[in-house]
Amino acid sequence: MLTTGSQTQTLGSQSNGNLQNFLNSVELLRLAATSRLGKSYREIRGQFLTPSTVATLMAGMFEFGLSEISLLDAGSGIGSLLAAVVAELCQRQKRPQSIHITAYEIDLILIEYLEQVIDLCCVECDRAGIVL
Repeated sequence: MLTTGSQTQTLGSQSNGNLQNFLNSVELLRLAATSRLGKSYREIRGQFLTPSTVATLMAGMFEFGLSEISLLDAGSGIGSLLAAVVAELCQRQKRPQSIHITAYEIDLILIEYLEQVIDLCCVECDRAGIVL
C-alpha cells in the first residue's frame, strides 16, 4: 500500500492528479509482475496483463448510473481493469455510493500484486467518498 505521508490531497483540482498517480502505480505493479513472471511462464498459462491505457479505454465504455456498483473479474491478474473502473467512477460527477469488488485469481504471484492494487483502490474510493 502506498502512503502519501502528510501530503493528503482533497478532491477538486488535485483529484485528477491523484487518479493519474493511482493508475501510474497500478501500471508499475503490472510491469513488475510481467517482469517477475517472465514471458514463457505467461505464455504457458495464457496470461495477458492488461496495460493501463487499454484498461482505461475499456473502463470508459461502461455505463454506470446506479448508487451501488458490483464488479466481478473472474481472471483479475493484478487488477488493472478493476483499478481503471474504480478510477473512472471516482472522477465522475455522479459517483456511486459504494462499489463491491469480487476478484478471482489463481496465480499466487499475481495475487500478491492484486492485493496491492485493491489497497490502492480503497485509498482512491476513500478520497472520492465511495465505500469499497
